[in-house]
Amino acid sequence: MQSKGYRIIARNLSTRFGELDIVAKKALTLIFVEVKGGSSPRIRPRSRLDFRKLKKMRRVAEWFLKTYGERYESIRFDLVEVYKDEIVHVKDIHP
Repeated sequence: MQSKGYRIIARNLSTRFGELDIVAKKALTLIFVEVKGGSSPRIRPRSRLDFRKLKKMRRVAEWFLKTYGERYESIRFDLVEVYKDEIVHVKDIHP
Protein backbone atom coordinates (compact mmCIF):
# COMPACT_ATOMS: atom_id res chain seq x y z
CA MET A 1 0.00 0.00 0.00
CA GLN A 2 2.87 2.35 0.73
CA SER A 3 4.17 1.92 -2.81
CA LYS A 4 0.76 3.10 -4.05
CA GLY A 5 0.83 6.34 -2.10
CA TYR A 6 -0.86 5.29 1.14
CA ARG A 7 0.58 6.41 4.45
CA ILE A 8 0.31 3.69 7.09
CA ILE A 9 -0.89 5.16 10.39
CA ALA A 10 -1.30 1.94 12.40
CA ARG A 11 -0.81 -1.80 12.06
CA ASN A 12 -2.55 -4.49 14.11
CA LEU A 13 -4.65 -1.95 15.98
CA SER A 14 -6.28 -3.78 18.88
CA THR A 15 -9.09 -2.32 20.98
CA ARG A 16 -11.74 -3.72 23.27
CA PHE A 17 -14.12 -3.52 20.28
CA GLY A 18 -11.99 -5.60 17.94
CA GLU A 19 -8.89 -5.41 15.80
CA LEU A 20 -7.93 -3.80 12.51
CA ASP A 21 -4.96 -4.94 10.47
CA ILE A 22 -4.10 -1.58 8.91
CA VAL A 23 -5.20 2.03 9.25
CA ALA A 24 -3.93 4.12 6.35
CA LYS A 25 -4.38 7.57 4.89
CA LYS A 26 -4.36 8.72 1.28
CA ALA A 27 -4.96 12.40 0.61
CA LEU A 28 -7.85 13.31 2.95
CA THR A 29 -9.31 9.81 3.11
CA LEU A 30 -8.82 7.53 6.09
CA ILE A 31 -8.85 3.83 5.17
CA PHE A 32 -9.49 0.94 7.53
CA VAL A 33 -8.10 -2.30 6.07
CA GLU A 34 -8.69 -5.96 6.81
CA VAL A 35 -6.07 -8.37 5.47
CA LYS A 36 -7.14 -11.93 4.70
CA GLY A 37 -4.78 -14.63 3.50
CA GLY A 38 -4.92 -18.27 2.52
CA SER A 39 -4.11 -20.82 -0.12
CA SER A 40 -7.05 -23.23 -0.09
CA PRO A 41 -8.18 -24.08 -3.62
CA ARG A 42 -11.77 -24.39 -2.37
CA ILE A 43 -12.32 -21.01 -0.75
CA ARG A 44 -10.84 -17.57 -1.29
CA PRO A 45 -9.79 -15.63 1.81
CA ARG A 46 -12.32 -12.84 1.14
CA SER A 47 -15.09 -15.38 1.69
CA ARG A 48 -14.15 -15.44 5.38
CA LEU A 49 -15.01 -11.76 5.79
CA ASP A 50 -18.40 -12.08 7.41
CA PHE A 51 -20.97 -9.68 8.84
CA ARG A 52 -19.58 -9.97 12.38
CA LYS A 53 -16.08 -8.95 11.27
CA LEU A 54 -17.48 -6.04 9.26
CA LYS A 55 -19.43 -4.87 12.31
CA LYS A 56 -16.26 -5.01 14.44
CA MET A 57 -14.39 -3.04 11.80
CA ARG A 58 -17.03 -0.33 12.02
CA ARG A 59 -16.80 -0.21 15.84
CA VAL A 60 -13.01 0.03 15.82
CA ALA A 61 -13.19 2.76 13.17
CA GLU A 62 -15.65 4.74 15.30
CA TRP A 63 -13.35 4.36 18.31
CA PHE A 64 -10.34 5.46 16.24
CA LEU A 65 -12.12 8.57 14.98
CA LYS A 66 -13.29 9.55 18.47
CA THR A 67 -9.89 8.87 20.03
CA TYR A 68 -7.69 10.59 17.47
CA GLY A 69 -10.22 13.19 16.40
CA GLU A 70 -8.60 14.35 13.17
CA ARG A 71 -10.87 15.54 10.40
CA TYR A 72 -11.00 13.62 7.17
CA GLU A 73 -13.06 14.30 4.07
CA SER A 74 -14.06 10.66 3.95
CA ILE A 75 -13.43 7.24 5.38
CA ARG A 76 -13.34 3.94 3.57
CA PHE A 77 -13.13 0.25 4.41
CA ASP A 78 -10.89 -1.93 2.24
CA LEU A 79 -9.84 -5.55 2.02
CA VAL A 80 -6.40 -6.80 1.04
CA GLU A 81 -6.55 -10.42 -0.02
CA VAL A 82 -3.36 -12.48 -0.14
CA TYR A 83 -4.17 -15.61 -2.13
CA LYS A 84 -1.51 -17.96 -3.43
CA ASP A 85 0.91 -15.67 -5.31
CA GLU A 86 -1.36 -12.67 -5.77
CA ILE A 87 -2.32 -9.67 -3.67
CA VAL A 88 -5.69 -8.09 -4.45
CA HIS A 89 -6.72 -4.74 -2.98
CA VAL A 90 -10.52 -4.47 -2.86
CA LYS A 91 -11.54 -0.89 -2.21
CA ASP A 92 -14.70 0.30 -0.51
CA ILE A 93 -16.18 -2.80 1.09
CA HIS A 94 -19.26 -1.90 3.13
CA PRO A 95 -19.39 -2.87 6.80
